[in-house]
Amino acid sequence: MRRITLLGFIVFISAFLRLYDIHKLPNGLHWDEQDSGYQAYSLLKTGKDYFGNSLPLFPHSLADFRTPVFIYSSIPFVKLLGLTPLSVRLPSAISGVLSVILIYYFANLLFDAWDLRIGLLASLTLALSPWHVLYGRQSVECNIMLPYLLLSLITFYKGLKNHNWFILSGLFFALTTATYSPAKFFSPAILLTLFIIHYSHLKLVSKKVKLFAVAFFITVFAPVFISSAFGPAGTRFHDLSLFTDPTISAEVDRRRLTANLSSGTTRQVGLPTRLIDKIVYNKLTLPFSFFISNYFNTYSTQFLFTQGDQELRHSPSKSSIGQLQLIEVIPLILGLYFLISRSISSDSKVLILLWFLLGPVPSALTRDGGPHAARTFLLLPAFAITIAAGVHQLLSKSKYLFLAYCILFFASSVFIYHYFFSVYRFESADPFQWSSTQAVQAAVQNSPSYSYVYVDLHQDSALMAYLFTTGYDPAKLQSLQPLSVTRLWGDNDTQVFDNIFLLRPNTRFWNDVKLDGHSLVIAKADQPLLDTYQPKLSRIDFPDSTPALYLFKK
Repeated sequence: MRRITLLGFIVFISAFLRLYDIHKLPNGLHWDEQDSGYQAYSLLKTGKDYFGNSLPLFPHSLADFRTPVFIYSSIPFVKLLGLTPLSVRLPSAISGVLSVILIYYFANLLFDAWDLRIGLLASLTLALSPWHVLYGRQSVECNIMLPYLLLSLITFYKGLKNHNWFILSGLFFALTTATYSPAKFFSPAILLTLFIIHYSHLKLVSKKVKLFAVAFFITVFAPVFISSAFGPAGTRFHDLSLFTDPTISAEVDRRRLTANLSSGTTRQVGLPTRLIDKIVYNKLTLPFSFFISNYFNTYSTQFLFTQGDQELRHSPSKSSIGQLQLIEVIPLILGLYFLISRSISSDSKVLILLWFLLGPVPSALTRDGGPHAARTFLLLPAFAITIAAGVHQLLSKSKYLFLAYCILFFASSVFIYHYFFSVYRFESADPFQWSSTQAVQAAVQNSPSYSYVYVDLHQDSALMAYLFTTGYDPAKLQSLQPLSVTRLWGDNDTQVFDNIFLLRPNTRFWNDVKLDGHSLVIAKADQPLLDTYQPKLSRIDFPDSTPALYLFKK
């Protein structure tokens, strides 16, 4: 009873950190969040994605084919709450709280023969994880992956005692592959790992249970695999893969030439490439070297403990907070030592260690992979459980050491979440495209007063912000596909909705542009020389009072 009370308290903390002010922090909705919400809205209103595909396995978005679980899970929230920041972020927040509960049960299944307190410690670690909290407060697919992955593992381990659970496990492992792209590799890899580890036990499972488990897995996973390997769902990975990088060939040539010249060879036209340079630098070895670099950078102290992901949408601060709490480096090291050296179940050891081994692979295979917080998010349960095991080691060695760690851990948490709920509110506005919603709202409000309204977000597109913010009729959008693009002047293109012109990403010098004199321009403030343009009608500021948008007649 005491353990359940403590778990309830941890769940309350986790819910507060993920739900408080969720519609305004992070500040703004970035393109992917708006896209997920609008896809759910389109499916709700028409039964089709906004490209007109009926109940698609992978909804077709403007930049990608999205994994389906998160978008379909968002439909009830959009139905109840409308197309709002709250409705699109709630599924992620709920997934985060569920993960905190599920990791408690999963850790208990792993260590039930040793000590059940590790489950509570793992739950607390995940509840206060800045990495997990940040993704629990935005509409992203990776966060819904964890509860499905944990349910897969929980039902598998329960199946070791009651074989009927294996049927549900097969289903959950397959569903996990449809939650987020890296899970397409990781979920089958972990399932294969469990099959090898528990092969002797699985041989005793009845043929009927095996048949149902395999049937459930194949029924769900086969279309995911086929569409990803041979269909449109693999487009995104193809575009990001190290092995399809169009710059590899030029980089190979550059390195071969540099190596040749470094030996004292005189630069000349038609310089032959040495055999050793061909062996060392080619289209196989170079991507592999990038993969190795990406792989090990995932475990860099800068990424995990001191600075976090360099993209602010994926990191809880600009430069001062890692994906994990800095104080957790101590129990992480102790936990790894504990897993390797202690006489706990070898099955549990192997699973967690292989989790760490396999987890970075999907991200490392991409050009901007390595320390990428979203693509390596599936490592979080392994980190939480290992850190919990390390904290337990402190407790078993000395209550004073444990108390000292707890004081430092909660002090660290206070610092992180004070920063997050105050400073990060300002820091997040630009990377979360706060100005895109403000620009669309200003355009809609002013459109009756002007012949034309031009929305210029510089290097960002205002299209999805317009569709989401106005709740544009998905059936009408489907009838317009493919969306027409109008050339205005020079290389400046636009998409037109009534008298509102959503300019495509580009750099413009508005001082040199001549319009009809009855037009309103709403331009992002980072356009060159825009701060000197006169006269301006008004300015919309970011929450920290710095300029976000300028409005002027043209």
